[in-house]
Amino acid sequence: MKINLATYLVFTDGVLDTEATIDKFQTDMLEYYTSVVEKAEQIESALHSIFDDPKYKIARMQKPFIEGEIMRRLDVSHSNWGEMSLKVKLVLQDLKDRGVIEVPKGQGSYVKRLLKPGPIVETPETIA
Repeated sequence: MKINLATYLVFTDGVLDTEATIDKFQTDMLEYYTSVVEKAEQIESALHSIFDDPKYKIARMQKPFIEGEIMRRLDVSHSNWGEMSLKVKLVLQDLKDRGVIEVPKGQGSYVKRLLKPGPIVETPETIA
C-alpha cells in the first residue's frame, strides 16, 4: 500500500488543519488494519495447510515459495496481488513475532513452522 500524504492534508481557510488531517489518516489506517486482521486467519490457515500437505514433507521451505503458495491457495487475483502480498508479509511477521514460525534474515531465507495449530487446552487460569 502506497501512501500519498498530500491526499490526507486538510486545509481550513487556507491553513493546514492538523487535527482533521490526522483524523483522516487515522480513519484510513484503521480501515486498512481491519482488512489485514480479517485476512490474517485465512493466511495463517493457508500457511499451515502448506506444511500439512503430504507433497511437502520437509521441515522448512523458501520464503518466496511460501508467500506465493499462500497467494495461490487463497486464489488471489492479479488485480489485488500487490495488496495481498503486503498482507501476507505482515501476517508472516506477526507469526514470527509470536513464535509460530521461524524466518531468519538474509539471502536464501526460509520459513520453518515451530508450532502446529491445535485445540485450545483450557487450564484453571484460562477458565477463571
